[in-house]
Amino acid sequence: MELINTVGPGKMAVQPLLSVNTTSQGTTQIVVVAGELDVASIDQVGAVIDRALSAEPETLLLDLSQIGFCDSSGVHLVLRTHRRAQGGRTRLRVIPPTGTARRVFDICCVEDYVTFVTADELRAAG
Repeated sequence: MELINTVGPGKMAVQPLLSVNTTSQGTTQIVVVAGELDVASIDQVGAVIDRALSAEPETLLLDLSQIGFCDSSGVHLVLRTHRRAQGGRTRLRVIPPTGTARRVFDICCVEDYVTFVTADELRAAG
């Protein structure tokens, strides 16, 4: 998905609303989501997470620290990912968003169900 902004007369700049990148580190699958996690992007992000879980990793790290906006569908995706990971015996760790994007997670008490970690905690754990 892309948002097109006008920049001056007759010129356009394209700014992506979402990017999703995956990497592996040993037995850990890492999914990094940046941009807007909402009803318009949830299917795309969900498909990437499903592929990562299909590899049956020991740990899935879902990095949402670069999310600028999140609605309730993003919370639902994280909780669905948690249930699916538990069923497949995969540990789910989430680096949560910050600022206003974090607020929806706090309001829904997601941290009561899903393990949130910080980048510093991950570095300390090795």
